[in-house]
This record gives sequence, structure tokens and C-alpha cells, in this order.
Amino acid sequence: MGFFGFGASLPKILIADGDPGARALVAIFLEDKYAVTEVGDGVAAVEAAREDDFSLILLDYDMPGLNGLGVVELIRAIERLKHIPIVMITGRTQLEDVDRLLSAGANDYLTKPIDLRKLSAKVDKYIPAKNF
Repeated sequence: MGFFGFGASLPKILIADGDPGARALVAIFLEDKYAVTEVGDGVAAVEAAREDDFSLILLDYDMPGLNGLGVVELIRAIERLKHIPIVMITGRTQLEDVDRLLSAGANDYLTKPIDLRKLSAKVDKYIPAKNF
């Protein structure tokens, strides 16, 4: 880490959402405090998670290619990635859907439409602020 925090790298967040508008909203909201990577489908989410060291993954349930549930299962099967917190962002509010996501290995979830205050609280929960 550099002098007074200069040169310190920002925590990395992967945002995987099939809706470009929702993805952009989340990215714009977070990009001042975090290094954000955006992908639009489940396969790209798994590839990105394998290629970089993320502090948090924000993952939509309904994505093309591979849905969020499949992404969670694949990421949790990779030893190097098992520790990364995954927060699902979903329009699915049925208890059985939420239970399925959490049972597969998601740490938490947010419902759509996205409430930015709740998003901020979830991100802060999994990436605590550092005191410099």
C-alpha cells in the first residue's frame, strides 16, 4: 500500500446481469469506490470470476446462457472461488426461489427493482470499509 493509502487498489466487484440498464445502474453507483467489472450472461460471469480476484459478486438470477443459480453452483465448485461472497439480485421473491439460491451457496440477495440504499448496505456488509 502506498503512502496514506495512495496506490492502494480498490476492491473488485463483478456485476453479472442480463439487463444492460440494471447492470449500468449498479456499476455507476459503485464505480467511485470499487473497481467494477460488468458482464451480461452467466457463462461470462464464471469466466470473469476465474480470471480475476473479486471481493464480491453481484449476480442476477435470470441471465442468458447460464442462469444465476448455475453460476453460483459452478463458482462454489471451484476451490479458489469458494470464499467470494455472492449477492443475488433477483425479481424472484417466492420463498422457495430464495431458499434455492441460498442453498446453492449464495450469501445474500436483493430484490428488483434495485433499492440503491439496500445495495450499499449489502456491499458494505461484505466489503467492510478500511480505515487509513
